[in-house]
Amino acid sequence: MSWIVIPHSHQPSVHHQMGNCVELVDSAHASLAPWGRGTDSEASAKNQGEGAAHTRQTTLHRLVLVTLIGCQTLIPASQLFGDTNTPLITGSRLRQELQRPINVTRPDVRLREIIQRLAELHHIAILLDRRIDPDQQIDVQLSQVTLMDGLELLAHQVNSDAALVGGTVVIGPVDALDRMRTEIVIQHQMLKDSPPLFGGKTIQWEDLQSPTELLPSIAERFDLNLTEIDLVPHDLWAAGIMADVSAVEALTLVAGQFDLTCLWSSDASSVQLAPAHARLTIEKTHQASPQRFAAVKSQLMEIVPLAKVEPRDRHLQIVATVGEHERIEQLLKGESDKRRGETPDQGPLRNRTFTLTAERSSVIALLRTLESQGTNVEYDSEVLSAAGIDLSQKVSLSLDKATADEFFRALCEPLGLQFEIDGKTVRLSPATAP
Repeated sequence: MSWIVIPHSHQPSVHHQMGNCVELVDSAHASLAPWGRGTDSEASAKNQGEGAAHTRQTTLHRLVLVTLIGCQTLIPASQLFGDTNTPLITGSRLRQELQRPINVTRPDVRLREIIQRLAELHHIAILLDRRIDPDQQIDVQLSQVTLMDGLELLAHQVNSDAALVGGTVVIGPVDALDRMRTEIVIQHQMLKDSPPLFGGKTIQWEDLQSPTELLPSIAERFDLNLTEIDLVPHDLWAAGIMADVSAVEALTLVAGQFDLTCLWSSDASSVQLAPAHARLTIEKTHQASPQRFAAVKSQLMEIVPLAKVEPRDRHLQIVATVGEHERIEQLLKGESDKRRGETPDQGPLRNRTFTLTAERSSVIALLRTLESQGTNVEYDSEVLSAAGIDLSQKVSLSLDKATADEFFRALCEPLGLQFEIDGKTVRLSPATAP
């Protein structure tokens, strides 16, 4: 039985409340309940070294805080995703949920932790490919981006991609995920006359589940006979879930993680595992005038060099992977340079309010959060060091809609710092001269 820590107060709609009021994310502990075992000592040491290197003056974006306060309880993973009172979001509601804005900032967090937390908060299924190390640490700085864009940005940090497959967001290696998605499209087309295989099902497994057991159980759910299971090497998986997936999607998302494909019998009653193709493509028509094609031709050749593009009258006939088709569509719509994650200008600091719950967070980590999200912070690290001020020192704060003065007073006074606010800039200096 696997267990997950969640707050007592968890509700599927909790993100709506946070989206309207949050201003700053706890950089160490409070914003996310800890699944991992690590500490932030390494990050603090690294940050201290960075802080002592030179005087920093950077332009930042708005502070964001996702605050999760309250008692916690242990519940089985099966109850978290299987409770009929809080079912996983799928269908059109899922697509709406993925377009909701989120605000999350947390440096040096394990990939598995942030993915599990986002899945829990939004009650969606997220599948992390086995080829991605779930314990690698990343810096999460998402401000006013959609949930889907945020997941893509997290994936990009680990040289991966994120995409919606059925009712599940899948995070996997770029080329491997693209190949699996293309294979799913091809097989769905091939099996279009077998409606039972398209019924969306929720596939769930517990900790230490073997894929050699999981694949036959998926086949059984769809009344299929699965062969060549010996091609799957021994492996043990952490608990996971796939929501609203067809037979093709479920089998491909598991077998594809071992570079295997599914060969279907003529009557679609049995499936044979086999080594996957290196590259699969589909043909699709894209609307584009000759003028538009001429304007983007060079970019097209750069971003999808392997795609076969054949210009027609007012459209392009293109043979490419699913991911390549998506990039082509964005380029033709003029979205290739779209900048995601920009934070709107929030105006002078004194016009803002800050909500923060931080338990033993290093001051330098909080300052890095400031530096990354919307405020100009100025201080001389050598002067602070000479005054005996250690920015790696831990502080605990709990503020609700505090003014800028209240926030910086609570942050600075315990360290012997004084601050000066000037528009969007805050200047830090020793309270007494060294």
